[in-house]
Amino acid sequence: MNHIILNSAHESGPTLNCHYSQIEDLYAQDNTHHTWLKSLSPQIQWACPLQTHSKTIYDLDLGFQSQPEADALITSSPNLGIAIWGSDCPGLIINCGDGHFGAAHCGWRGIAANLPTLLCGALREKSSFPTSQWSAYIGPGICQDCYEVDQPVLASFSWPKASLKKVNSTKALLDLRMAISCQCQLLGIEKITISPICTAENSNHHSYRQSGAGRNNLMAVYC
Repeated sequence: MNHIILNSAHESGPTLNCHYSQIEDLYAQDNTHHTWLKSLSPQIQWACPLQTHSKTIYDLDLGFQSQPEADALITSSPNLGIAIWGSDCPGLIINCGDGHFGAAHCGWRGIAANLPTLLCGALREKSSFPTSQWSAYIGPGICQDCYEVDQPVLASFSWPKASLKKVNSTKALLDLRMAISCQCQLLGIEKITISPICTAENSNHHSYRQSGAGRNNLMAVYC
């Protein structure tokens, strides 16, 4: 199933529709990602950023752009949807429970730059609810057993112990989704859902680690 409902931790808060594409969704019968997004909700105006593996966050409420240069987007508009590219790199969706929500592409560079923390900080400036009433969804991505990294990655950040499994003195297996979850937990988000799908093991999803450049996955969210 490639659709989940992200409920707010606040009982009366709005829910978010979260979808993640499979290879056939974007490439069967010459479909494009625009076709797939429109099929989810025809009335929604979609923003899909030109991702830069950075910590840039763009607020769509300050001026809509369909392709801003950023790795995270936020909005409170029920007429706007956010779509984030990823291939092994998980997407993070935050539902503040009062209409504000955001999404980020969280590869190791983004995590090392504290992008999950910065996304929450940007939303905290807008939201009227405390982070304890927020909820988070961490989408499909490469699993720890399939993601061996070397010293440059390990030295780039103080990775949570729970996200590392040592291989030898210079290499380790890194759990990106656990690292994202740890940042969210430190900010007080208690309701966190993590997708069990490994893009390197599931043939329905593209994996850069397994196949190189190609058909990236897309994660979409809207009210």
